[in-house]
Amino acid sequence: MFYRQRFSLATVLFLMLGCQTQSPGTPRPNSIRWKVYENSVAGYSLIYPDVYTVEESYQGNTVQFSYGDRVAVAVHWASEDSENSDGLWFERPADRKVPFAGGIGDVFDYISYSGLTGTRTLAYVIPRHGDFLGLEFKTDHVDLNSVQAMTLSSFNLLD
Repeated sequence: MFYRQRFSLATVLFLMLGCQTQSPGTPRPNSIRWKVYENSVAGYSLIYPDVYTVEESYQGNTVQFSYGDRVAVAVHWASEDSENSDGLWFERPADRKVPFAGGIGDVFDYISYSGLTGTRTLAYVIPRHGDFLGLEFKTDHVDLNSVQAMTLSSFNLLD
C-alpha cells in the first residue's frame, strides 16, 4: 500500500512538472515571404512570415502570431497589474541584457504555462511609456533560429 501511494505521488508530480510542449516549429527560411505588422497602440513594428496568422487582444496590447494552431511569437505591452500580464516575465529575474529595439533590453528564458502544459519562451523586454513591451518567442532552444532572429532584428519603436 505504501509503495503504491509513493508511486502514485511520483507519477502525479512527474506529469505536473514534466508537461512541456514543443514549440510550434518554424517555416523553412528559403520559402518565407515577409509581411510588416505595425501596432499603433504600443508603437512598434516588426516583420513576420506570411504563413503566420495574427490575432490582437486586450485592445491591441497583446498580439499573437501563430503558425498552424500554435502561437510562435507574441508581443505584450503590459504592466505588472494589467489583465494581460498573467504568466509573463514579471515574477522572474532577467537572465541577461541585450541590445533590443534601439536600447538595452532584458531577456527572460522561462516556461510559459497554459493549464498543465508549458512551452519554453524567450522574452525580450524593454520599458515603454511607464509599462513594459515584450517580444516573446516560443522555442525549444536556448538561441533563436534564423527566422526568429530576423523578426527580433526588425523590431522597431515607432515614436
